[in-house]
Amino acid sequence: KGFNSVKAEANQVITVDLDGKQTTFVITIKEKEVAKVIGIKVKDYKKEYIKGDEFDKASLELVWEMSDGSEEVITDYDASKVTVTGFKSDVAEAALKVTITYAADQNYDAIITVTINEKPTITGIVVTEYKEEYTVGETFDKTSLKLAWEMSDGSEEEITDYDENKVAQTGFTRVTTGAALAVKIDYTTD
Repeated sequence: KGFNSVKAEANQVITVDLDGKQTTFVITIKEKEVAKVIGIKVKDYKKEYIKGDEFDKASLELVWEMSDGSEEVITDYDASKVTVTGFKSDVAEAALKVTITYAADQNYDAIITVTINEKPTITGIVVTEYKEEYTVGETFDKTSLKLAWEMSDGSEEEITDYDENKVAQTGFTRVTTGAALAVKIDYTTD
């Protein structure tokens, strides 16, 4: 008897009756604690950059850290309230520490680590698309080629505006019929 949690109360007396025996003890009913923001955390972000890149604020997923241990994603945050310090992409670095500050009712900081990689270099050229069938007497069609640079990081970058006059091919003959040909493509840059 006596338990009432409708309002906060210190020293609420509780009585327990069992088989004609009775005992009492005292409890405290506290106000329900409302979780408060205690910090921010960067849940997701762009982790890899190339030398010379700008920091990508749009990649940040910010999360409120709450006093009760929970987290709340900050939706539709104002990017102008985000400040980035420590980011420099002029040299390659494996583990660059960057501070993200979000200015809300006060400034909240989080530290992230990003990698700055060397800019990939061109290591070769690949033909990604080409005309596969010709009729006897037809000349090689350079306009059917789609070319891409092979990069040192394993990626490919499409060459969108190459000069067809700089494309040379060897191995194509107009008189061969029915046989597959290996055609070598060379591209000369200035």
